Amino acid sequence: MKKNPLTMIVLVFAIGDVYTMWLAFASHNVPVFTAVAWVQGVILLALYLNKSPHAGSYLFYSTLPLFPIYYGLRLAGLAPRPKTLAIYLVATVIYIIAMPLMWRTKREYDQYIAATRG
Repeated sequence: MKKNPLTMIVLVFAIGDVYTMWLAFASHNVPVFTAVAWVQGVILLALYLNKSPHAGSYLFYSTLPLFPIYYGLRLAGLAPRPKTLAIYLVATVIYIIAMPLMWRTKREYDQYIAATRG
């Protein structure tokens, strides 16, 4: 049987959520995007554990608007500016590369679910 293509992504989300949770509680500060990431991670984990056919779509469509929303908030002056322009440029490049890869993962997960459900 093929390996679930979301396994590594869910593991990375879980590690990231635990780490950001620890940082937030240590600093007594929970940024909005951190809280959104926690909710997103919990929902993704639940869908993954239940082998939901919607887990791949949820991953893609819940991640897709995050960077444009941040950019819009930044333009409106409601989000902090990155410390340097280089950080912003690197984040933009990562977003541009990551979204097609997430689409591919979504498609692979759809095929995996179709194969396991027969």
